Amino acid sequence: MRQRRMGSVYGMFLEARKDPDGDIFVSVGQTGGDEQTVDFPSKISGGGCSPRTYKALEVLLQAIKEDNEDKGLPESFRGTF
Repeated sequence: MRQRRMGSVYGMFLEARKDPDGDIFVSVGQTGGDEQTVDFPSKISGGGCSPRTYKALEVLLQAIKEDNEDKGLPESFRGTF
């Protein structure tokens, strides 16, 4: 599952994705520019040191998904990730 939400500053985004092993990656960056990513491993892949943070990131993934369904992405940002 991969969800991206554009910020109020042109081209800036927050992205969260969950890989098949359950690890959650959070990235902040600018479309076409630099991006910084942090990994929060699931218990399955040997992580689990941040259970409350991990749960909050699962909620974030769902929130971004619902915001994108409700408001969508501006046309100029579609297909950029």
